[in-house]
Amino acid sequence: MKYIKLFLIFVTIFTNSLTAEVSTFDINLNSDFKISSNHLKLSEIDKLFSGIKLSENFKNNFINNLDNENKHNIDFKNYVGLYYQNSKYKISLSFTDRIYTSYNLKKDFFEFVFFGNSRSISDTLNLNSSYFSALKYQQIKLGSSHNFKNYQIGYKIGYLIGNNLISSNIENATLYTNQNITNILLDYDVSSTYSKEFSSSFFSGNGNGISVDLNFIKKTQSKTYKIQILDFGFIKWLDNNNNYSDSNFVYSGIEITDDINISDTNFLSNTNLNKFSSESNTYSFLPTQISFVIDSESKIQFVRSSKIGFNFLWYPTKFYEKISDIKFKDGMYKNGFAPQIYTESIIDLNYFLFSPILSYGGFSDNLNIGTKLTFGKSNNFCIGSYNLESLLQQRESNNVSIYLQLKLSL
Repeated sequence: MKYIKLFLIFVTIFTNSLTAEVSTFDINLNSDFKISSNHLKLSEIDKLFSGIKLSENFKNNFINNLDNENKHNIDFKNYVGLYYQNSKYKISLSFTDRIYTSYNLKKDFFEFVFFGNSRSISDTLNLNSSYFSALKYQQIKLGSSHNFKNYQIGYKIGYLIGNNLISSNIENATLYTNQNITNILLDYDVSSTYSKEFSSSFFSGNGNGISVDLNFIKKTQSKTYKIQILDFGFIKWLDNNNNYSDSNFVYSGIEITDDINISDTNFLSNTNLNKFSSESNTYSFLPTQISFVIDSESKIQFVRSSKIGFNFLWYPTKFYEKISDIKFKDGMYKNGFAPQIYTESIIDLNYFLFSPILSYGGFSDNLNIGTKLTFGKSNNFCIGSYNLESLLQQRESNNVSIYLQLKLSL
């Protein structure tokens, strides 16, 4: 019933908008692919997933080049949107298919994966505050915006179809091995979940949810100020397998007599599992982008405008058994995304628009240079990259991105 009322509201607004004298109808097709990392190069990705045995030299070089915190993110979106606009209203209907994966892992995590505890004798491996998350979903959005004298207010409401979720969060984990390897202590506090069935087809999901977009635009004589919140929402996953563990494990060695009989293994001398392996519905949140943009008209010939923007990411890496369990701070500090600042100018070269982009922050610790080219006016095609280094350095690049956009006005 709620969805029917919402649909009727949009139909009413849409019908009223048809009475305006000037209107446009646009179709937008977008494809956006980004890989961002502060440690992983394309050449290393090839070797890690090639299936060949990794050499000792490769593993040593890989470990030596790591930071204490190692961040990696993949974001792949395909989007189609329909827009109707006149002097008073803008109505939109869109469909998005998205795959989003990210992790933030300690250097000691990779040390343990490649070498086990063989190189950490009399030392403690620290795996604290690590996570891995993979999310795939579809999103259908209905939106409306209203123009006033010098500002605009808009919103979109989305219905989410969750396909797959894999999430693992390590709050605290340490591994200590003593000098004679007769004592190993492992303390860990880990939670993880995954959807029981793998789904890759559209509209065939393991869960559903809702999302909201909000934007506010203020216009002055020479500047435009924009505040935007994109994809604030959650998915309720059905029949997930959830594992929780808050445990400590002590291995106190094996005593071997002369006749090779094991007299006392003490293999699990102290093990405490508070909760492990349960099945229930779980909630996960979407990566929510919060941005603030200042767009200024340019007085320089051939330069149409220039903008400066700030991006923030709110993305809780945990999953929750109750929606009320969420804490705002969970989404701000542990997702590996540093506040991002960027600048962009639009240069008119008659036959096409050229837009250089400079950014710093995000999942990468580098200063990134990007660009986009736009061909056409009312009907246009745009191609660009957030990281030109991916084209110049290729296999030695940490970041790869490309996006395509096609806009048709009817």
